[in-house]
Amino acid sequence: MTLFRSLAVFSERFAWLIVGAWLVAAVVLGAMAPSLNEVGTQDTASFLPAHAPSQQADRVISELFPDDPSREAAVIVMARDGGLTEQDRSFIDGVGRYLESPEAEETYGQVQSTFNEPDLAPFLQSPDGEAELIVASLEFGPFSTSANDAIGDLRDRLRTQSPEGLSVNVSGIGGLAADQADALIESFDRTAIISVLLVLLILIWVYRSAVAPLIALATIGIAFLVAQGAIAYLAEAGFEVSSMVATFMVVMAFGAGTDYCLFIVSR
Repeated sequence: MTLFRSLAVFSERFAWLIVGAWLVAAVVLGAMAPSLNEVGTQDTASFLPAHAPSQQADRVISELFPDDPSREAAVIVMARDGGLTEQDRSFIDGVGRYLESPEAEETYGQVQSTFNEPDLAPFLQSPDGEAELIVASLEFGPFSTSANDAIGDLRDRLRTQSPEGLSVNVSGIGGLAADQADALIESFDRTAIISVLLVLLILIWVYRSAVAPLIALATIGIAFLVAQGAIAYLAEAGFEVSSMVATFMVVMAFGAGTDYCLFIVSR
């Protein structure tokens, strides 16, 4: 109890100094700290122990098939009902040519397509001639920001250059990771908005005031910015931090923060 009593006395004596320090920390960390979506990892497998069966299997696959492009690949799927046209096949060859060009060599490694390996046609083309695949390994690790950006650029390129009527999609581990990253960002934004609105409604209902809820929200918001910035710097320094942490932090900070604000003000 002596520790908490001393802490309370210190906080009361230097209240404005402490408030100012929190404000400065929130502004600095909020403006300068990297985004958790960029420095955090979206690959949940990275949190598994080395002795996990899936991790052991992954190491064996890496040793036995080091050049397999499908492990960390972007799989481009191109299809047209009724069969691919000559224009479609010309476009597909152009995609294969681009993926192997000097322009893309820093982004993509081994490429498997009928453009450079005609013998793979039975495996990359559907029997009915309506679809064809191109498999391109990424030079970046899956679930990384660089890999997600590369997938986004590739999708934009394919969407703007593909012939009309040709369905073009990017799948594989690369496409899955990029879609997951977008879903996480949307989930975080949605969770943050809903959490703030619900907390605001609860505080207005409890306090019957328009000012008191804003004080509580400001306090919680400052704590959230400081915590998020500190964790982002830890992730940048090499600590394994999931990108999903930001979503959980919103719920925990505003949930627990609302309770503590209610307890303190109620005294």
